[in-house]
Amino acid sequence: MAQPVWAGLNRSNDMNLVKWFRKNNKKVMAVVVIVIMFGFIGGGALRQLGRRRTGTIAYFGAKNKITDYDLAMARQELDILGMLRADALLRSQDLHGIFLGELLFSDQRASVALINRLKQTIRTNQYQISEKQINDLYRRQAPPAIHWLLLQNEAQNAGIRISNEQAGELLGRIIPQLFQGQTYKQLIGAIITQQRIPEQQVLTTVAKLLAIMQYSAIVCSNEDLTTRQIMQMASNEEERISVEFVKFDSAVFAEQQEAPGEEKIAEHFNKYKAIAPGTVSDENPHGFGYKLPDRVQLEYIAVKLDEVKTIVKRPTQDEMGTYYSRNKTQLFTEQVPSDPNDPNSPTIPKTKSFAEVANSISQQLLKDKISATATNILQEARTLTEAGLEDLKIESAEVTTEQLKENEKVIGERLSRALKKERLEERIIGPCPICKNGQLVILRSRISGKRFVGCTNYFEGTCKTSFPLPQKGLAKPTGNVCRSCGWNTVRIWLKGNRPWNLCINPLCSTKKKVEKR
Repeated sequence: MAQPVWAGLNRSNDMNLVKWFRKNNKKVMAVVVIVIMFGFIGGGALRQLGRRRTGTIAYFGAKNKITDYDLAMARQELDILGMLRADALLRSQDLHGIFLGELLFSDQRASVALINRLKQTIRTNQYQISEKQINDLYRRQAPPAIHWLLLQNEAQNAGIRISNEQAGELLGRIIPQLFQGQTYKQLIGAIITQQRIPEQQVLTTVAKLLAIMQYSAIVCSNEDLTTRQIMQMASNEEERISVEFVKFDSAVFAEQQEAPGEEKIAEHFNKYKAIAPGTVSDENPHGFGYKLPDRVQLEYIAVKLDEVKTIVKRPTQDEMGTYYSRNKTQLFTEQVPSDPNDPNSPTIPKTKSFAEVANSISQQLLKDKISATATNILQEARTLTEAGLEDLKIESAEVTTEQLKENEKVIGERLSRALKKERLEERIIGPCPICKNGQLVILRSRISGKRFVGCTNYFEGTCKTSFPLPQKGLAKPTGNVCRSCGWNTVRIWLKGNRPWNLCINPLCSTKKKVEKR
C-alpha cells in the first residue's frame, strides 16, 4: 500500500512545481537574463581583475613596480595614440618632439628622410648630438610601453596635469587637419567601437601624452646642475679679495710716447679685425677686437611643388596597401544605418573596399612624398645658403650688391648640383654587370628621345653597356634583382594594365618563357 502513496506524492509535487513555474514565469526569466548578462559582462570584468593579479615584471624608483596588466594597458594606450596619429604630430614639432615620437612609436628603424632631417636640424642649430647617440635611440632594449609608463610617472611626480576637457578641445581642432576633414565624432566613435572603451579613456590617454610633452619641454629647456656646480657658483658669488693699488695719471706716460701713425693703426686693425671685441687670450691679453656681429640672414626660399613632383616616385601598390590597412578603421570606415530604408535604424560600421579608395590613397601618398621632399630640399638649401654666407669675407661694414649676387650664383650652383644628384639617385637601377664599377641608370637619348638603360661610365668613355626599355608607360627602379638571373629589374606601369617587373637582361630565361607562350 506504500507504493501508491509515494506515486501520488510525486505527482502532487510535480503539479505544484509546474504551478510555481507558471506563477513565477517572469521572475525566472529575469534571473536567467541576469545570469546570461553576467556571463558576457561580468566575465570580462573578472578577466580584467584576473589580469591585475598577474606578476610583477619590472621595478623602478623606490617601491614602484610594473605588472603585466600595466604593460598591457600601456600598449593599448599607445595603440589609441597611434590611431590618432600622435606619432606624426610629435615628429612635426621641434627636435625634442621628434625624439619623443621615436622613443614611443618607433619600431627600431627610422626612415632615411627622418634621419637626414635630424642631422640637418642638429647641424643648423649646432647641437652637441653625435650620430652614435642618434643610432643608440634605435638600439634600446626596453619596449616603447615601458618608456610610456616611466614618462607618465615622471610627469605625474613633476605635478603636471592636463584635464580631459583640454584634451578634447585640442582633438577637436587637430583631427580635421590630420584626417582630411574627418570630424571628432567620426574618429573617436570609430576608436570607441574598435577598442571597446569609453570616450573618457581616450581623452585621458591624450591628456597623459600632453602632460609628457609639457614635461619633456620643461626638462629639455633647463640644465640639471650638480651639487658641485652649485657650491662652485655660491663660492664665486661670496668670494672676496683685498687689493691695494696706487693710482697713476696716464697722461704723464702718454706725453712721453709718440702718436701712432696710419701704418701702425692699420697693422693693429688687421691683426684684430677678425676677433670679436672683448675676446681675451694669450695672444690678445687686452681684449682688442673689431669684428661686427652677423647682420645678414636668410629671409625665405621658394620651392615649386610642380618641379619637385618630377623627381618623386609614385606610391607603389605595397605602400598603398599598407596605408589602407593602417587607416582602414579611421579613414575608410563609417557608421551607416543597418536598414537603408530606415534612417533611424541602428548604425553599423561599413568599410570601403581598397578599389574604392585606391585613387585617393595614391594622391594622398604622392602629396605627402612631395611635401617631404620639398621640406628636405628647403633644409638642404638653407644649410648651403647659410654656409655660403658664413664663407663670405666682408672687409667693409656693408655688403655690396655684387658680393651678394656672386654668392647667390655659388649657392645656386650648389643647390642645382644637389638636385641633379637627387634626380640621378631616383633613376639608379644598380651596379653595372659588365664593367663592375659603374651604375646602371634610366636615360633618354637627346637625338631620338627614346629611353634606355645605360652605364654611368659611358660618359667617361670606358663602358658602352646599354639595354632597351619599353617606350610607353612609367619606368622606375625596383631595387630588387631577378630571381632567375640575378640582374636588376625595372617596374613598368602601363595605363589600363597592372604594373609588372622587367628584367634588363635580354638573355634572361623569364623572357624566353614569354616568347614561347
